[in-house]
Amino acid sequence: MDLMQKAGKYPPPQGATDILGPEAAGVVVSGSTFPYGTPVACLLPGGGYAEYVAASPELCFPIPSNLTVEEAACIPENWITAYQLLQEVGGLTDFPANGGKPSGVKSILVYAAASGVGVALLQIIRAFLPGAKVLAVAGTPEKLQCAENLGAAVSLNYKLLGDTLGDEALKRTDGQGVDLVLDCVGASLWEQTVKALRVDGTWILYGSLGGHRLSFSLASLLQKRLRLLSTTLRSRSESYQKELVANFKQDILPKLADGTLKVVVDRTFGAEEAEEAHQRLQESANIGKVVIILDRAIASLHGTP
Repeated sequence: MDLMQKAGKYPPPQGATDILGPEAAGVVVSGSTFPYGTPVACLLPGGGYAEYVAASPELCFPIPSNLTVEEAACIPENWITAYQLLQEVGGLTDFPANGGKPSGVKSILVYAAASGVGVALLQIIRAFLPGAKVLAVAGTPEKLQCAENLGAAVSLNYKLLGDTLGDEALKRTDGQGVDLVLDCVGASLWEQTVKALRVDGTWILYGSLGGHRLSFSLASLLQKRLRLLSTTLRSRSESYQKELVANFKQDILPKLADGTLKVVVDRTFGAEEAEEAHQRLQESANIGKVVIILDRAIASLHGTP
């Protein structure tokens, strides 16, 4: 998101600062909800690269004691997005906020499985949908190994498989296709996505790393009766985000606090190394989350019980 905004392809929400950063973690210096000095993480409309940010209390959460501020900085945008895709957009009933009953989803294909959102998705699926078979898509053996370590049953290298990616997904689901695709790639792999999905499957699009312009026949969707949903988080209303964060605190945060779910930090960079951090993201070299640290003393602090 930061790279797209930097390139002028993802403007911040109306009225928001044009400073990069849709999330942050640090300590409270002023406010009425959390005591002074409380380590918190938060969702933001922008401004996370600044030394001080103003955040809605309902979009903040206290950092669990088992996590440092640095680790907690990985959570807001990536983990809440992952949760949103499954709980809110997908409407899966497996989460307590949705009733806590099995949804019956048997197979899920996750693109960019070793990205910040990807590693969150894999773990949330493993924790809440343990019967679902996860097919992880990434472009290097190291990323695919990470995905397997986090619960993926099948790892698919899209660079090696090319136009046979969808066929391989069908093969790995006994010719049926997957129930759900979580897609941050978009145009470059859309044909493989349609091929990989089962009849009446669901395709959730939440990014366009592989481009957003394409020409295709709607018949390919109609023939399989596919349900195509799309979403973003940053552009949502504050009331929507507040409700989502409240559910996230109920369903996901306790499992981050007890270690069931784990953040994956790829590398940390100082503020003066932001360009280097962006280059690492541009090259898709990261496994997990890249974190930019403005104050190393604060970054090393642990959360509170």
